[in-house]
Amino acid sequence: MGEVGLGKDLETLKSGKTHPTIKGIHDSMSIIGLLTPVPWLLTMLAAIPGAASKLTAFMNYCAGQVKDKQMEVDKDADPQDILSYLIKARFENDKSAPPGEGALHEDARLLIIAGSDTTANALSNTLNFFARNPRVLKKLQALLDEYFPNGDSDWSYEKVKQISYLDDIINESLRLRPPVPSGLGRLTPPEGLQIDEVYIPGDSIVSIPAQTLHRDSRNYDNPLDFVPERWSDGKLNPETAPFITFSRGAMNCAGKQLAKLELRMFLSRVALNFDISYAPGETGENFEKNQQDTFTLTLPPLPLMFKSRKA
Repeated sequence: MGEVGLGKDLETLKSGKTHPTIKGIHDSMSIIGLLTPVPWLLTMLAAIPGAASKLTAFMNYCAGQVKDKQMEVDKDADPQDILSYLIKARFENDKSAPPGEGALHEDARLLIIAGSDTTANALSNTLNFFARNPRVLKKLQALLDEYFPNGDSDWSYEKVKQISYLDDIINESLRLRPPVPSGLGRLTPPEGLQIDEVYIPGDSIVSIPAQTLHRDSRNYDNPLDFVPERWSDGKLNPETAPFITFSRGAMNCAGKQLAKLELRMFLSRVALNFDISYAPGETGENFEKNQQDTFTLTLPPLPLMFKSRKA
């Protein structure tokens, strides 16, 4: 996401360590999640020396990336990353551009939080579902073997997109463990909002918690069970079902298609090459019980074993 969003490789795969910026996000999410409904309080907290040092460090990093990018962007060249598009839009006075320098900084922070943390959470939870449900993993592997008989050397994203069962797995994982479980706040119009027999006063912040909606037995049969087949053969459509992982309407997730691409790529190649199980003595119970809703999910360690299928 560093390259796509900021045009910068964070080199976490090369170093094998969490980038300080990403660590800063994780350390700050409990504050961000708690104060999201009152953003003015978050601003006040950031102004108090030492009160939110890790959050401030993250915000300063993002501001620095914006400053550097503004100096680098060629007004006549095609942008190569999202931040460059936003900056160029400001140069050109495009009506879709961020309305000011502060908004540009907020967009940079959003790119990292929404673009990396949420997808990483979805990947971790899906790997846990694989370890807990070996039947699902084996069914996916059988399909992958049909499409890629020579293993990884045959792999292509165009073929992966044809494997609908992989999308069923992704939808089911996102249903049970939406990376933003409490949903996003929305402001009601000044005149209020009438929904069936319920009246919501105007200028109120409301939210639909995705995890509650997704686990309601009125919406899904056996809602706590991991059953990818519930999405198969058009039985359920994520665009019309009670499924709001990516929100809905004009304000839905701008990175939805990118997230799906990343999930398909990662999960297909891991499942094609490895069998997945819990590490000795592990059951996944600690991982499942100790996930915290801090706006995005904050996850505990997930000890897994990956065994090469070629051995």
